[in-house]
Amino acid sequence: MSQDQVTEMPLRCKLTVEDAAELRALVELEGGDGALRWPGAANMLPGDRPVEVEVTIRASGESLVLRGKLQERSERDGFSLWVHLPDANGQITAAVGAARHFRRAPAEHLAIVACQNGSRVLCRVRDLSEGGARVVLASEDAGPEGSEVRVELLDLGLHGAELVLSGRVAWGRKAEVGVEWTCADALTKGSISRLVRGSQSPAQLAQAG
Repeated sequence: MSQDQVTEMPLRCKLTVEDAAELRALVELEGGDGALRWPGAANMLPGDRPVEVEVTIRASGESLVLRGKLQERSERDGFSLWVHLPDANGQITAAVGAARHFRRAPAEHLAIVACQNGSRVLCRVRDLSEGGARVVLASEDAGPEGSEVRVELLDLGLHGAELVLSGRVAWGRKAEVGVEWTCADALTKGSISRLVRGSQSPAQLAQAG
């Protein structure tokens, strides 16, 4: 791996907050962009490196990843480093938007998303709730907000079959979309609810009636 490739690999760290309000208080907004004090070790870190900050929100159990770049260190900042977050307000709103009032469970499930343009894309679900899901899928593939989609959660239905839900695109960014369920029967909602509560593993859930 070349030095240039190493330089372009994002630095990663984790941040835990109580709720979305605390996260917004930590991000200094200016216009739509924002600045966040780098929560990881700051010794000898060069500026202008891409970074990813994985944020866990205790109150809702949800998580999101904020992406930006380290700013060059200045004398005024002393030993502190700041992360420049392009469209910080949009990043936070998309991840903890008004459409997601339900408790989320972090997930690593495989799913097939049938998009409005007729394509079927194999992708991964990052979190799941009774109200919707966050899916690793390019927003241009999913379509604009309001586009109808069908999500087939593989191996999570009755006797290991896929669990199929209808939804619509609630928000989208470069590599992720939020899907809001538009139609789910009682059995489907019950299966998702058990998974979110963590009362059963995915394998147990697949065998449950």
